[in-house]
Amino acid sequence: MPTDKRARHKAYRQAKAAQLRRAQQRRRRLRRGGVVTAVVVAALVVAALTIHGGSKRSHVATGSGSSTTTTAPSSTTTVPASGHAGSAAASKLPASVAAALYPRNPP
Repeated sequence: MPTDKRARHKAYRQAKAAQLRRAQQRRRRLRRGGVVTAVVVAALVVAALTIHGGSKRSHVATGSGSSTTTTAPSSTTTVPASGHAGSAAASKLPASVAAALYPRNPP
């Protein structure tokens, strides 16, 4: 027949074990929640950078007023058979046009 002292000790051990078990579960939940939160935040950051930072194009604002357009006089330029950027025809073109037509590092 168990004595009162043994019963009290057994109840104390069981209560202490239950308390430790609850503390471990709480720590596991917090750790798991932290990992899930970090993954969600990382996904949101990547999505935001992809959506907003992915385009390097400059946006041109259009006004609601009237606009005027000027056209440059047309001219013909002869390109030698080689068509190389260092040719005489490329040197006659304005720098911006030559750069657009004859890129230094072709894709």
